Amino acid sequence: MKMPKVLQPIFSRYLVFVVFLVTGFALITVDDATAQLRIEITEGQVAPTPIAIAEFTSPDGNVTEVGRQLTQIISDDLESSGLFRPVDSAAFIDPPKAPSIKPNF
Repeated sequence: MKMPKVLQPIFSRYLVFVVFLVTGFALITVDDATAQLRIEITEGQVAPTPIAIAEFTSPDGNVTEVGRQLTQIISDDLESSGLFRPVDSAAFIDPPKAPSIKPNF
């Protein structure tokens, strides 16, 4: 069976389109299949983050024994995690005066 001459240009364009489509799909598929990201971590070092822990004050602004104990417990817990290093309270710019006053960071 012979193809009519009228359909030959249409068929050849269709064939070229299909070939390009299949080739493009094959290239996209091959590129995705071979793309890999590999990260290898052989060692690391984590330095403790400095953290300022102010003493808790009463509503009138005075540091109480309970406030000191809470501060010490929180400081010890954070330091024992190995992720934090409490900063000495002498290094504070402006120690807290009362809970109602915003601190100066």
